[in-house]
Amino acid sequence: MVARGARAGDMWRGGRGISAAWALPLIAGVLATPRAAAASLDSKEAQEQFIEGKAFDHICDGWDEEWGNCEALPECGDCAPSDCIWGQWGDWRYAGGCIGLSLRERRIEVRANQCGKPCEGAKEESKPSVLDRCKPNGADCILTSWSEWSQCSSEKDQSTRSRDVEKEPETGGLPCTGSLKETRPCGGPKKTDCRFGAWQDWTSCSTTCGEGRHTRMRRVEQEAHNDGRTCWDALLETAPCSVQQCAGQDCQLSTWTDWSGCDEGRTQRFRSRQILQAPVGSGLPCEQNLTETVGCPLPPPVDCVLSAWGQWSQCDKECDGGQRFRERRVEAPAKHGGRCEGVSLRDTLPCGTQACRHAAPQDCVLAQWEAWSPCSATCGEGSRSRHRRVASFATWGGGGC
Repeated sequence: MVARGARAGDMWRGGRGISAAWALPLIAGVLATPRAAAASLDSKEAQEQFIEGKAFDHICDGWDEEWGNCEALPECGDCAPSDCIWGQWGDWRYAGGCIGLSLRERRIEVRANQCGKPCEGAKEESKPSVLDRCKPNGADCILTSWSEWSQCSSEKDQSTRSRDVEKEPETGGLPCTGSLKETRPCGGPKKTDCRFGAWQDWTSCSTTCGEGRHTRMRRVEQEAHNDGRTCWDALLETAPCSVQQCAGQDCQLSTWTDWSGCDEGRTQRFRSRQILQAPVGSGLPCEQNLTETVGCPLPPPVDCVLSAWGQWSQCDKECDGGQRFRERRVEAPAKHGGRCEGVSLRDTLPCGTQACRHAAPQDCVLAQWEAWSPCSATCGEGSRSRHRRVASFATWGGGGC
């Protein structure tokens, strides 16, 4: 089985891969001057198109990278799969020229073992970069619409959205400014308020003569979660109950216990007291509340913590107007209602505003394929790769790779 990277023609149309003019006109343009190469063409029209760079508008169909299985290897024993992991894409590097290339690449961060899945996809990407002087009229920079907010896997996550430079400014146009990446807290699950259960039946009277007390209780059926309203009311009530008359004696209650603690995850705390002596006869009755609850104090809001801004990137154009970027990240999410919304995570500024000098077009040239890498496994099924690079980039309207 052989797996390849993106097709060469796809990048020219907005996908990944390398667009290459791997045709005879390209070789002639590399080995000779544009005028000399044009002189070898049959018609005057073909010569003019060659000199103007139109002869290199066609793209070739091919692959920028090939992957294949290793030769037959001995069978492995039991194996815990460890899949291949790609690293992050690097920054785009502008190669120069009127219709040249911008390149970026990524590396394999963790290689797969014998039973893991190998990495798939392109290792290097390119896109055409057209300078302003090659366009018919000047125009302002255009940003894409904001993407949808990213999905949250937990309530502590940060959701992000981004946009990009859709069209760089043409000669005399205004550059792009403003944030390219924003973040906001995920918000977590829906708030839940505290809820009491139903009151239980009254107990039997506490005395056999005169006026006694009976009690009833209820429980906290649902504690508050995610900053919902806490419960503030009695859990145990007492009321007088009348039986036959006897000598009078007042009710006696114990002092309140200390409030219970507010442990991690608890939103209610409690205290209670007891009836030491129930009232007898004409004695004074007991107060109603024997157990009370109040909500735990909420922690103060904590805003999210942002890292310092990173270094500004290199300008993606040396002349005729370009952009450079810098980024920062959320190091700690907001807690307890703290702020972390509408925060800019990526900025851009104009650069390379001076006009480019005109020069003779030079076409892009690709290097030879390098040797196949060693197999990623010693038994079973593995993978190996090979790649090639751009030997010299197109400049001043030369054909791109």
